[in-house]
Amino acid sequence: MTRYRYVMPTRKGRWLPTKEAAQDAAAKAGFGSRSEYDDPNGPRRATFFGDPMLKIEEREIASTRTRRPRVLATDEKGK
Repeated sequence: MTRYRYVMPTRKGRWLPTKEAAQDAAAKAGFGSRSEYDDPNGPRRATFFGDPMLKIEEREIASTRTRRPRVLATDEKGK
């Protein structure tokens, strides 16, 4: 499973499932912006403009390292 995150010299984003999500997180943090260009005769095309120091890291993460569902403790006294 491939994961992506933005990296700046002073900050790192969290690992996200798509490159577009990592770019959106960088834009939300103030390290870039995305154009809102819509072509009426074609698909939506939005170009990402990142800070010159911004890098998008890519990493292969094994599916066994993904987050497991939380197990809630049951109250034994309530029974």
